[in-house]
Amino acid sequence: MRPMSNAIFLATERMILRRSTPQDARLLYELDSDPKVMRFISRGVPTPLKRIKRELLPRRLRYYDEHAHPGFWPAHEKAGGGFLGWFHLRPDSYVPEEKEVGYRLKREVWGQGYATEG
Repeated sequence: MRPMSNAIFLATERMILRRSTPQDARLLYELDSDPKVMRFISRGVPTPLKRIKRELLPRRLRYYDEHAHPGFWPAHEKAGGGFLGWFHLRPDSYVPEEKEVGYRLKREVWGQGYATEG
C-alpha cells in the first residue's frame, strides 16, 4: 500500500507516517496477529479483526478531530511503501496534560532503528 501524499503527517529519512483510514483494519489485524508483537500487550493473544473495525480503529480516527496533532500514524517504508507498523502521540491516560508516545512495529523490522527514527 503506497500512502497518499495528501495524507502524509511526517516523512523521515526512511519512512512516511500518514493519517489512519478505515481501510487500515487489515494492516492492524496482521500486525496484532503476531504473538511476539503482542507478547507484552496481550500476552500474545491477537486482536480480533471485528474489534479493530468496531472499536479500535474508530477510536483512532476520532483523535484527528478531537486533538490538534496527537493521533495514530501508520508507518510505511519510503522506498517501497511497505507497512512497518504505527506510532502514536496522545494525551497520557494518567496525566492528561502530558503526551504519551508509543509505537508497534512488525517483527521483521525490529532492530533496524525504525522506533528511534519514528
